[in-house]
Amino acid sequence: MRDEHWRENLVEYIAKSLEKGQDAGKLSTAVAAYLMENCHTSELQSIMRDVQELRGRRHEVVELSVSSAHDLEPAQISRIEDMAKKQYGGAKRVKIHNVHDENTLGGAKLVFANSVLDLSIRTKLNQLREAIG
Repeated sequence: MRDEHWRENLVEYIAKSLEKGQDAGKLSTAVAAYLMENCHTSELQSIMRDVQELRGRRHEVVELSVSSAHDLEPAQISRIEDMAKKQYGGAKRVKIHNVHDENTLGGAKLVFANSVLDLSIRTKLNQLREAIG
């Protein structure tokens, strides 16, 4: 993968490997080694966002992480799924990775492949403070 298209090739390789069910731990070790060897470690997050986006286009799945202080309730999950499907028109399914963040006062932060929607109480309070201030 040392040609000028190394990045696109790597994204495709990772996506195909995950689709084939390759062990994610072994895959991540191999990708990390490649990036370190070729001095591209700073691109890891961007590459993984591209993998997430590519997999979403292929399988019509929106994948996102949701940071919150507590487990999401079924009604919250349903609202997030509906919102994600509307934002990504071709999506038929939504895959949510719930991340517990004890620093979150309330609400949630939704992280999509190429965007973030911060609905946390802290962000709302900061926005109010800026508007008043």
